[in-house]
Amino acid sequence: RAAFPPSAIVEACGSYRRGAADCGDVDVLVSTPGEAENLCAVAVERLAADGFLTATLQLTRDSTVEGSQWMGGCRLASLGRPELTEYTRHRRLDIKVYPTRSRSFALLYFGSGQAFNRAVRLWATRRGYSLSDRGIRKCTRGKNDRGEQVVL
Repeated sequence: RAAFPPSAIVEACGSYRRGAADCGDVDVLVSTPGEAENLCAVAVERLAADGFLTATLQLTRDSTVEGSQWMGGCRLASLGRPELTEYTRHRRLDIKVYPTRSRSFALLYFGSGQAFNRAVRLWATRRGYSLSDRGIRKCTRGKNDRGEQVVL
């Protein structure tokens, strides 16, 4: 939490949010009222310097489609017992950063199960909309554009 500004909302998503007994990785959603583009990279640098992040699989800084993400491995500190460090397991961690205006869509996408997610997207498609983790758009048939953003 300390790696992000106080105005950011940091939430566990994925299987943890759904209440699953086991989870393969930890998904963290960060939403911020400010610019989301560099927030992920800055937080990753800080968490890596602290020794929490141990491996980077992917770091995406996408300035054309607001937001960014980091995927990799992490390891909790051995709680002041350096002799246990080598036995502490590494875990998969995904950090996804979005502007606040996309938070509800990102929560739906990363916090819901696969079947529910597909059903909601199909429902939107049948009504002429395209639903993603970044928002909902009115589809325009016959045009090669992304459609108009719907403001909720």
